[in-house]
Order: sequence, then C-alpha cells, then structure tokens
Amino acid sequence: FQPDLDSLYDHHRDELPEIDRRLLDIWRTPFGQERLDKYEQVLAQFPRDPYPWLMYGEDLFHRGPLAGIPLDSARTVLHAALDRDPTMGPALLLLSWAAIRGGDAAAAEELIGRLRASERPDATIPVEFLELAATERFGPDERRAAMRAAMLAQGEGGGEALMDFLRWLRRRHGRWHWWQSDASETHWPPSIRSPT
Repeated sequence: FQPDLDSLYDHHRDELPEIDRRLLDIWRTPFGQERLDKYEQVLAQFPRDPYPWLMYGEDLFHRGPLAGIPLDSARTVLHAALDRDPTMGPALLLLSWAAIRGGDAAAAEELIGRLRASERPDATIPVEFLELAATERFGPDERRAAMRAAMLAQGEGGGEALMDFLRWLRRRHGRWHWWQSDASETHWPPSIRSPT
C-alpha cells in the first residue's frame, strides 16, 4: 500500500463491504501463515466469490514457492477462481504461465486460447507474448520463426517488444533453456544472446 491508500483504508475501512475490507486487510498482512489463514477464512465465508480465489491463487503463484509451497497449490486455487468465473483473465494468464513453466503444452494452448476468447482479457501482458513464450518453449521451429518474423515486421515497436520480452525471459530464467538451439545466433543483439 502507498501511504495515501493506507490512510484512506484506515479512515474509511468501515464503509467498505466486508469482503473488500477483509481482502485489503490480507494485502496488508506480511506473507506467511497468518496471511494464508486469513485467505482460508475469507474463502470459507465467501466460497462463491471468484476474487478471493484469484487473489489467493496469485499470491501463491508469486510468493508460494519462496515459502516452500508448490506451484500446484496456486494452480488449484486459480482453477477454483475459474470455476466461479470462467472468463477471469488474470487467472487464465497465471495458469497459462504455470503451464508454460511446467512444460504442459496442451494446457498452455487451451488456457491461452481461453484467454484470447475471454470477454475480459488480461491487459498486463499481450496474449501474443504468451503465445510467443509457448511457441519458444514447445516449438515447432517453423512456427517459432514465423512468430518472431511477424513481431519484427511490426516495425520498430514490434522488434523492441520482442527484444524486451526475450531480455525479460533471460533475466527471469537466467539462461536460455528454451532457446538452446538458436539463442547464440549472431543476428540476436548481444544483450540477449546466450553465452557460448
């Protein structure tokens, strides 16, 4: 929370609906057992509302592995959010990333397709980047080359977006395990080229 939001929350929390008040309280609680217990309490009280499930799943996706909680726990909770709202873009986005990371090509394709078709796609990352990540992870080589060429053909913006995305993947994964066959090609800029 930023200081002004903290102040707003502190002075007007009683005006919020109970579920919103409790979810904001969770976000103010440091990650750990107390926070996880608060999620469980909210889920028990509001089992049909998709947003507590989404927030809990997102928290588990991003912070759970740091606390020794397997990524499958996040997947389970995010699927529960989708059971309550099948068009929930943020849940589809996170589950798509989890499928890509976990090497499940069929699930990644299905989830990315659902995200693209949803009425409320997640705006934090273009679906094309998920498709590119899945293609880079699973191939085939012809599709990988076609997707790269299409992004580069978009002009300066597309090429910059592709390079930013590939740099981000390199930082995130530390090495080019998805691109081992061609990451050292000389046409890649030095900042994203795989070390030889």
